Amino acid sequence: MSDLENPVTDTAPEASVSPEVSATPEVAVEAPVVDSWTSTLPEDLKGSPTLAKAKDLNSALKNYVELEKSMGNKIKVPGEDATPEELNSFYNKIGRPETKEGYGFDELFKDKADLFTVAPQLKESIDAFATMAHELGMPKAAAEKLLNWQTEKLETQIQEMATKTEQAKESLAKIWGDNTEAKLAEANAASDILAKQYPDEMQVFKDSDAARNPVTMIMLSELATLYKEKNDGVLGGESVQQNTPQNRLKELMSAGRDHPLWNDRHPEHRSAVKEYNSLYEEVGNSRT
Repeated sequence: MSDLENPVTDTAPEASVSPEVSATPEVAVEAPVVDSWTSTLPEDLKGSPTLAKAKDLNSALKNYVELEKSMGNKIKVPGEDATPEELNSFYNKIGRPETKEGYGFDELFKDKADLFTVAPQLKESIDAFATMAHELGMPKAAAEKLLNWQTEKLETQIQEMATKTEQAKESLAKIWGDNTEAKLAEANAASDILAKQYPDEMQVFKDSDAARNPVTMIMLSELATLYKEKNDGVLGGESVQQNTPQNRLKELMSAGRDHPLWNDRHPEHRSAVKEYNSLYEEVGNSRT
């Protein structure tokens, strides 16, 4: 075969050429701006923080209606020029009962009969307190708390007085011995007679620690003895009962049911029982 039949080509193979791709920069697309519903409001309302909390006009209106309702339920404090009707309405709203009986103090003290026995004036004081509390518009809960506080103080004072009385008797028993009860009766008789002439002053005395001081009881007993000697057995224009064990025992036996001897809740009950038993034994021995 000739070269003419097989021509030789000096052609290099075609190179694969990739077209250049130019990088297209990413363009950030901003979301469309949506105006707040408050944008249509007057300038003085647009920046209101309260309105900004509502998502739309309907929500704002609903919030306003609820606010108005809550404001209507609030208690308005009466001013200095308030009428009695306005004051009564206010007092009732804050918890004052319609009447003073509504405080329920009788129920509160139903288990404190012994306290009324020791302090009979307490019932009148409680009634006066109920009247004053109602006039001042005091809520029931506050009135109960205040009265309980005062009552606890009174009970503590009564217990302290009973303790001091017992301690005074023990001290006097060391001085007077078997004549203790008779001497105490003389001292009490002198105190009672003085109370008729000086009622207010002696009431203060009886409620004080001085009435439970052994020295005071000795002075009263000696005073009774001097008066009896001077007036032939008469003290302050009144006869003093002979302080014999028999008479004292009769006095105890005829005492009313509110006497400490018969009232086991009285703070001086144990002392009265001890005195009664001692007198009973003494009188019984004297008859044998």
